[in-house]
Amino acid sequence: MINYLLIILLAVFSAAAYFLLTRSKSINKSKLILQQVFNHSIPICLTNNNYEIIAENDAYRYFWGETETQRRPMKCYESRPGESCHTENCPIEQISRGAAEYAYEPQKELNGKTYHFVVSAKPLFDENSELIGVIEYFFDVTERKRAEQIKANLIEELEESLQEANLLSGFLPICASCKRIRNDQGFWDKIEKYITEHSQAKFSHGICPDCAQKLYPDLYKEK
Repeated sequence: MINYLLIILLAVFSAAAYFLLTRSKSINKSKLILQQVFNHSIPICLTNNNYEIIAENDAYRYFWGETETQRRPMKCYESRPGESCHTENCPIEQISRGAAEYAYEPQKELNGKTYHFVVSAKPLFDENSELIGVIEYFFDVTERKRAEQIKANLIEELEESLQEANLLSGFLPICASCKRIRNDQGFWDKIEKYITEHSQAKFSHGICPDCAQKLYPDLYKEK
């Protein structure tokens, strides 16, 4: 009877030990996976409802530095001050008001370069599903912004070139008598005014010999 009870106790102990060992390995594995996910190349920051940064990964510290002080946790507006701080556009304010997600686009100057980010802020809950803060993901869109700016500059240059190419093209309605040109509004402009407004040409006025002889015949009398 004693041997039978001993066998049962050993079996229960073995099962309990196996359960604890398996669970311990599972917890350690979960922690390892979570740590690898957290230490992603994307900056990640967790902030509580008191604006205190409670966790951040290495990528975040690369751009914004350490977030721990000797006396207290650093506030988010101390770590990365911006225009939305202390306003209704603050991510914590938006999430606390019920937003499921809030996005904004901050910039960061680092080593002489301007970095552009799209930040996605989402609610951070505890084990009781109580809202305790926000978790923010910082997506680097610097190269995309640079490409967009290059594209915008190229479009502007093409539009300017197209406007220059269209200058003084086609038929010009010109008066056979006074040589005025009819503009797009139907008014007749002096030829120099029309050309100046529709090209990069500039005029300097003088008198040709034929006109000078007509206007000042005394100066052109035959000797």
